[in-house]
Amino acid sequence: MNRGRQLLVALLVLGGLIGATLLVWRDPFEKTPGKDFSGVLPARSEGTIDRIAVTNKEGSITAEKRGDTWWITEPKELPADSGQLKAAAATLEKIAVVDAVSKKPERQEEYGLAKGSPERMEVKAFAAGTAVVDLAAGKRSPDGQGTFILLAKDPNTVYVTSETVPFLFGRTVKEWRSKTILDLRRESIDRIQMTNSKGVLDLVKETGDQWQKKDDPSWHADNARLGQVLDTFTRLPWVDVVDEPDPSTDYGFNAPQAKAAATAESKGYVLVFGKDVEGPTGNCWLKLDGDPKAYQVRKAILDRFTRDFDYYRGEAVQPDAQGPKKEN
Repeated sequence: MNRGRQLLVALLVLGGLIGATLLVWRDPFEKTPGKDFSGVLPARSEGTIDRIAVTNKEGSITAEKRGDTWWITEPKELPADSGQLKAAAATLEKIAVVDAVSKKPERQEEYGLAKGSPERMEVKAFAAGTAVVDLAAGKRSPDGQGTFILLAKDPNTVYVTSETVPFLFGRTVKEWRSKTILDLRRESIDRIQMTNSKGVLDLVKETGDQWQKKDDPSWHADNARLGQVLDTFTRLPWVDVVDEPDPSTDYGFNAPQAKAAATAESKGYVLVFGKDVEGPTGNCWLKLDGDPKAYQVRKAILDRFTRDFDYYRGEAVQPDAQGPKKEN
């Protein structure tokens, strides 16, 4: 076979594959470019969605907006990651249908929409008690820009959306949760106490943002280094969490590696760093006094509280050798 005939055969095979791919993605009945799908989904205004309910292969999750904060309400009440939920709600408020690809129920499995398909997610969104989104979402469209969906009001037609349905909806409740243990305002913290095998370092804030050792005005903190400690109390995230720790499990809280306490607006907060988590996780166990949960946090956070205390000491403030100048 000469080179020209080989090229012709290759092109024919390629054309056949492309044709088969397009046939899988779109049924022959739908050949109407420019068709208007703007009325398929009801109108939704920005910032109006206040409740989202999702069922995926992991189970069912419901979250609702209270003021500016999102909360998980099902399977149990938990603080939600408000940033993620706000973004997901915003997507549902602007998502649109841009095409229809099939009216054949037997083909829904191809799009991840058949009952039992691992990709299938059932999504409902509400605004002031009214359902404004009610659909099942499946696989992403071939161009990666949208998602194949079925509408509850039209369960036989597979549509394509203008953008992807949020990946969050396919994840477990853990991924919906707020990962914040503490989020104190930095300017509200006025005392820090660190306890480790080397002793206790007790620091109080002077005027402005200057810190000194309690009962030792000559010991001033290095603000940049102490800032790492303050950051722990202003944005402390967990990596994993045990909501109901087994009392028989030793997390190391009775013989902690370190303790860290902060006082803010006359209220105390105490962190207890327990044992390292077994395995190559790079985490240790932590508890917040008054909170029954056991958290895993990065060991880099623990390291801030096991250092030699001189690490946080700044340069000594040198008095003026000549003393104060006298006025004439």
